[in-house]
Amino acid sequence: MAPPPPELFDVLVEEVFLRFPPEDPASLLRAALVCKRWHRLVSGRHFRRRFRGFHRTPPMLGAIVNNHGFVSTSSFRCQVPAELLRGCMVLDARHGRVLFHSVSWASQPRDPTLYLWNPISGEKLELPKLPLVLDPHRGSSNFAVLCAAAGCNHLDCSHGPFLVVAVVVSRSETFARVYSSEHGEWSDPTFAPHINDSLVKVVEGFGEIIDSLDLMPGVLVGDAVYFLLHTMDAVLQFNLTTREMAIIHLPDTIYSRPIALLATEDGNLGFAGTKERTLHLWSRVAGPGEETWSQSRVIELEKLLPVNAIKRTPIMLGSVGVIFLYTCDGGIYSVDLKSSKAREMPDRIGVPDYVVPFMSFCTPALGAAPTDEEPSGSTSSA
Repeated sequence: MAPPPPELFDVLVEEVFLRFPPEDPASLLRAALVCKRWHRLVSGRHFRRRFRGFHRTPPMLGAIVNNHGFVSTSSFRCQVPAELLRGCMVLDARHGRVLFHSVSWASQPRDPTLYLWNPISGEKLELPKLPLVLDPHRGSSNFAVLCAAAGCNHLDCSHGPFLVVAVVVSRSETFARVYSSEHGEWSDPTFAPHINDSLVKVVEGFGEIIDSLDLMPGVLVGDAVYFLLHTMDAVLQFNLTTREMAIIHLPDTIYSRPIALLATEDGNLGFAGTKERTLHLWSRVAGPGEETWSQSRVIELEKLLPVNAIKRTPIMLGSVGVIFLYTCDGGIYSVDLKSSKAREMPDRIGVPDYVVPFMSFCTPALGAAPTDEEPSGSTSSA
């Protein structure tokens, strides 16, 4: 039997390559090194676009842990730049970029600086100083990074325009600023003085206290970014279109703190909380007059984690597509909410503040064939 013509052979091989697991980018690299024909297929713009479209959801290639660095959960390997690892804390990761904030110590005060880092390309960018920098003793702040390309599907946008949202809460004011890479500067502040009354809480023995923003990563849902408040069961919403802010109160629940915000599969705001040996998921849904909260699922952790890991309630470490739990056996486990499967992070790293996952497609940057339209070095991120 005669072999298929070269064109048909390429189509068949490409169909096989499309089904390679995206969390194992090294498998595509090994295939590309077999021969020139396979190199041309894997490195081509057409295949990379099809690969992203076929899998749709970017895999978790690893996670960034404060004071520890990048912990790989796949065949992808990288190192956090030394200057970011030593003097900064990770805040957020989204659409192929990781956001860091410099730490200012009392013995060595300095103006805080924001940095963006692309783990795949290795690019690092220092953002302009944020105007109206907040004294950390008088309030709190949190930040989010996201793609700014209109109509983007966020499968290949790590080199496009981006925004960084900064939200600040103090006793006297609540405001937000947005950095745009296209304009190269921070926007004027958007103030929301009416929010402050909602943030004052009376605590027995302490009197009135002002709530603060939790440093757990925020979540992007639709055209709004949401940040968790530290002491009060509420969320601060910042609308990217209208630049308005609002307070959303959480339902009355008794969960171990902290909890984690998340985006539900149907595009709503949600959160997850731990209680004894269970993980509870809630979603914000439309009600008769206004949106209400509804518990959507309860995950039995004893079915996912080792017995020794759940002798005590796990500590929530963060969520951006996956839930991270720190357990009493010293392990960190990621829980995929779609599959309800858990896996242990490969490194034992002590007790971290929180974990920020890095979700991205990674295709071999080997250079394209001479007839291709796109230069080498392509990556895909979300």
